[in-house]
Amino acid sequence: MLRAACALSRACDARPLVPVRLINVCTRAASAGEPPTAPPPKPASSAGLPEGAVARLGQTRLRHAERPTCVAFAPDGSTFVTGGEDGTVRVWSAATGDMVRMTQKTGYGVSAVQYTKSGKQLAVHYTAEHLIRLLDPGTLREIDTVACTGTNRFAFSANGKLLATNDGSGNLVITEVELELPKLELTGTDVFAFRPDGKAIAVGNHDGTVAAHLITGGKRTLHLAGKDRARGVSYSPDGKRLAVGSRAADGTDTVRVYTDRAALVSEVPEMNVPLAWLTNDRLAVSNGTDAGIYDLAKNAFTAKIRGAAGSVAISPDGSKLVATGNGGLRVRLWDLPSGKQLHAENDRFPAPALMIGTTDGESLFLLSNDAAFLWPVGRQEVKARGVLPGPAVAAAVGGSTLLVATAEGVVAYSEFDPMKPLAAKPTRAFDKSAQARAVAVAPDGHRIAWADSSGAVVLADLMGDERTRLPLVTSSVLALAFSPDGTKLAQFGRDGFLRLWPVNGKGRPADEVWKARVGRGLRATIAFSPDGKLVTAASRAQVPIFSVADGSEVFKTDRHSEEGLAQHVAFSTDSRLLIIGTSGTAGGVEVWDVARRRLARRFLTGYGDISRLCVFPDGNRIASAGAEEAVTVWDLTKGGTDSGSTPGALPKR
Repeated sequence: MLRAACALSRACDARPLVPVRLINVCTRAASAGEPPTAPPPKPASSAGLPEGAVARLGQTRLRHAERPTCVAFAPDGSTFVTGGEDGTVRVWSAATGDMVRMTQKTGYGVSAVQYTKSGKQLAVHYTAEHLIRLLDPGTLREIDTVACTGTNRFAFSANGKLLATNDGSGNLVITEVELELPKLELTGTDVFAFRPDGKAIAVGNHDGTVAAHLITGGKRTLHLAGKDRARGVSYSPDGKRLAVGSRAADGTDTVRVYTDRAALVSEVPEMNVPLAWLTNDRLAVSNGTDAGIYDLAKNAFTAKIRGAAGSVAISPDGSKLVATGNGGLRVRLWDLPSGKQLHAENDRFPAPALMIGTTDGESLFLLSNDAAFLWPVGRQEVKARGVLPGPAVAAAVGGSTLLVATAEGVVAYSEFDPMKPLAAKPTRAFDKSAQARAVAVAPDGHRIAWADSSGAVVLADLMGDERTRLPLVTSSVLALAFSPDGTKLAQFGRDGFLRLWPVNGKGRPADEVWKARVGRGLRATIAFSPDGKLVTAASRAQVPIFSVADGSEVFKTDRHSEEGLAQHVAFSTDSRLLIIGTSGTAGGVEVWDVARRRLARRFLTGYGDISRLCVFPDGNRIASAGAEEAVTVWDLTKGGTDSGSTPGALPKR
């Protein structure tokens, strides 16, 4: 395969790397002084749940905590390895989809992974590092390092003795790894691949020129003049054929196969990257969105997968295909002969717009997309509870009223009971409420509010016709919430202010009760303490808590940006605890003691941002949902980690 072609992720942190002596471009680097690779983590529990969790809806298999960036199959095809922006290298079982082992280098993203020495070593490149780290595939412990330019474009020869690296400017250097000797330098190269015997290398560039050179002496043995930018090259196992992928100016993709004497053998349509040869006649190819296997003898695809995006790898026997995708946390695995996606059953629950715990603490009501569900906590299935008029953008409950904003408008369900199915049709649909972004319901269920696309906040009665608009103070409202006594409405806008309005009388309020600067991120939530004394708005790393009476700041959580932004907040039923769902790699749920003004406990999913929280009515359990497309229920009375844990590291699993 030409190169470990994975996107560079976030920049490295400011910690200095150990200086190494460079010979030309690459040389062996001593690993002394480098931070050791983390040992394989221990399982969290026999049930596979993180500490403090009592149940999970959905699975976390085939997921990273941040976007996966690169993938490679082991030579025996039984496992495959992925790297991600979370700094982890993960090994997965192809048979079960379970994670076999993992290592993490915090503060760095993984930009490339590649097996070498017939699978005896795993080469890993971390973003912005000038090192290629060689790991033992069986333990993921570091064996050695090779210094090179800070690029993710590299390739080892089949025996691991030669390393080719591109500096990002088209300069290619082939180095003899063991002797630390540069063997060959070439310019104007974008893509490259070693011949299987390691005696030659094929290179291609943006103007369509493809050439092959002997490693010793650099003699050119093949020259192909073209006009379409070369996007990949790959030799057949016997070294007698060269596949060249390209994309024309008009967007036409083609992989052409040539003999070692430059004779055109075959053309593969609609593909532009030769991934790997399975045999001398079977070639794995991709185009960034689709991938498959092309049989040159039959001039036809024998397997093709639509939607195989991102970095792609195919097992050596051609039976499975894995892709990182172009977004999200999930890695997808397919059975090529049947085209079926593997290990995807019951493994995801799309981000809910609303979660409500039942009074008995045994079930969780959820709105996800355009459907309602009831999850008996601890089981791996949900019960359908009805269909909404459209996908839920925002939702809230007060008393026995469920209020839902869809793209078409705001609808209300009266006599709502989370244990019962939704009515076939909403009780009321509110006109002129399309594109609402936030909604709220007073505790008695009779007064409602929504924010329209212009930033205006509308107050209305559930069954009446009178509507009131609050003064327009911001171009967009991110969150709304009624106070527990229903006499005030809190509003948080794009201007970064939390405002409290009086709403207990008729007519339009003339002035807000108070306003306080909070600072905003891309999303926000508001929470009142159940005793009505405190209110908070979460949007940045620090979460301020204000007195409802006068807007004075009671205290601010001692948090920092590296611990993740606050994505969602909720108070415990006794008002003693503030629960915060955070962004970041670890997937943290923080529990703060309000009276003592300190972090009391932290729960970690290990799989990225937490976007939704709810507290069960009994006060003993909380639920979180996030980027891992799963819902987790936590025991608020025990478990988790104390305030001294490291927020940036993944939990041991």
